[in-house]
Amino acid sequence: MKKLATTFFFILIFVFTIQQAHAMTVRAEASPLLQPGIIGIGKPFTIDIYMNNNDSIHANPINGSRLSISMSLNFFCPDGSIQNVTHLNFGDYGPTGNISFLNDFETFWYLYFEVIGWDYNGILPDSMNITAIANQNGWPYNLGEQLYIQFNFKVDDTGTFCIDSIGGRTPTYDWLFDSPSPNFNGPYCWTVGYGPYRTNLLPDPMYAPDAYTHDSVFAGVNIYVLDQSHTITDVETSTVRINDNTVPVSFDYLPADSIAEALRANILTREFLPSYLPAWDTSMQYYSVTGEFTDGSVFSTYNWFELIGHRSGDANGDGNIDIFDVSYLISYLYLGGLSPNPDVIGDTNGDCTINLFDITYLINYLYNEGSPPLHGCQ
Repeated sequence: MKKLATTFFFILIFVFTIQQAHAMTVRAEASPLLQPGIIGIGKPFTIDIYMNNNDSIHANPINGSRLSISMSLNFFCPDGSIQNVTHLNFGDYGPTGNISFLNDFETFWYLYFEVIGWDYNGILPDSMNITAIANQNGWPYNLGEQLYIQFNFKVDDTGTFCIDSIGGRTPTYDWLFDSPSPNFNGPYCWTVGYGPYRTNLLPDPMYAPDAYTHDSVFAGVNIYVLDQSHTITDVETSTVRINDNTVPVSFDYLPADSIAEALRANILTREFLPSYLPAWDTSMQYYSVTGEFTDGSVFSTYNWFELIGHRSGDANGDGNIDIFDVSYLISYLYLGGLSPNPDVIGDTNGDCTINLFDITYLINYLYNEGSPPLHGCQ
C-alpha cells in the first residue's frame, strides 16, 4: 500500500510538472509608451494580448490544437480617477469597432466566433468576452507566443488604467480553455500621464505628396525636456533621431510656449514621410523621437500626427481630381511626360498597371457618373 501511494505521488508530480511546462500563457502589454509604465495622455494606444498555445496535453489528441476558448476581460481604473476612455474605431470587431485580431487568430475558429460586450461603451469599468469554437483544427499548437488581440483606446485624464481577466457573468462565459486553464497574471496597470519628455510635429496635418517633392520642404519636430536633471540645451543634437533613422538637418532653440522651451529638429519631408506610404485618405500616424543628453543618459518620446494620404486619380498630385489629371496621364503615356508619383495614384482602375483604360476610367468617373478611382493595386 505504501509503495502504491508513493508511486501515485510521483505520478501526480510528473503530471503537474508536465502541465506547468506546457501550460498555455496569456499576458498583456500597452503600446506605445512614453517611457516604461506610462501611457501618453490624450494619445492613441493599444492594449496588446500576447498568447502562446504550448499545451498539447489536454487538446486535440491528433494535432494538439485548441478547440475552444472563452476569455472574459475587464478594463478599469482602481481609484476612479479615470471614468471614461475613448474607443478608437481602428479595428473590425466589438460593439465599438476598437478590437483587432491579428496573425489569423479569428480564422482558427470555424464553428463559432463572437465578441460580446457587456458594458463595453467607454464608461469604466468596461467588460467584454471573446468566445470561439472550432471543429477539428482550431488554434494550432506550438506556434510560439504571438500578438493575437489588440484593443484601441485613448485616455484624456491622468490616472491608472488596468486590464484583468474576470470570471464570466454566467458560467458560460469564463476561462473555458481546455485544462489546464492559463493564468492571466493580472491585473496589468499603467499610469496615464505626460512623462518627462514631450514632442509635437509641425505642420500637422502633413500631406503624402510632400514625400516626393524635389524642393527642400521641411517639417519641425519640437522636443520638450521636463525632467528635473536636464534642459533642452543638454540634448546632444548629433544623437537625435526621428523614427530611429531620420536625421535632422538643423536645430533651433525656441522660446517657451504653452508647454516649455523647445528644441526644434528640422527634418526633410522627403526623408520622413516615405516610410508611411502608400497612404490613402486621412489617418493618424505614430512617430518617435530618441536621443542622448551630454551626460550620456538617453531620452525617448512619441506622438501622433494626421497624414492626409494620396487620392487615386490625382495624377498630377495637386490635391484635386479633374481634367488636368486626364491630361497628365495622356502626357505620360503618349508624349513622354512625367509619371505620376507614386505610380499607384495613376492606376485609377486598380489593375496594377497604367494604360489607356485608366484614362477612360477617370473620364467616366468625372463626366459619366462612373465609379470613383480605386485605391491601390487590386
